[in-house]
Amino acid sequence: MQEYLSYKDSAIKPRTQEYYEQTYKKWIKPKLGNRILKTITPKELQSIVNYMLKQGVAPRTAQSIKQVLRLLFKHYADKGIINGNPASLIQIPKFDNTVHISLSENDINALFQAIKKYPIEPFHTLFMWLSEGRRLNELLSIE
Repeated sequence: MQEYLSYKDSAIKPRTQEYYEQTYKKWIKPKLGNRILKTITPKELQSIVNYMLKQGVAPRTAQSIKQVLRLLFKHYADKGIINGNPASLIQIPKFDNTVHISLSENDINALFQAIKKYPIEPFHTLFMWLSEGRRLNELLSIE
């Protein structure tokens, strides 16, 4: 992972690199340690994801781990160091990340009125976009 991150250093954002490093330290390294890439099997990679899910991690987070692993193994497959990408075989259960809000019609109207009257303009606009389903990270990174 460290070799991969140093290779990709100029191509990925610092926050992304930090996320990859944290993900590796927390979920991947304890299971795979310093194993040689060629010896890692899809079954072992699947066991990482299964363990995460048993620990109560959201399926979306497990999906993110799969993406990290896929990129890592793809890099080494493209370089000819390994044959194929074992991470592409990881299975993630289907999930629904819909959030249901149980507010009365009056409470919803009161909330929107409070948002419309919020005195600090940037926050007022952010709240309105969030209420329409935009992701916070999308709004925070907008220019």
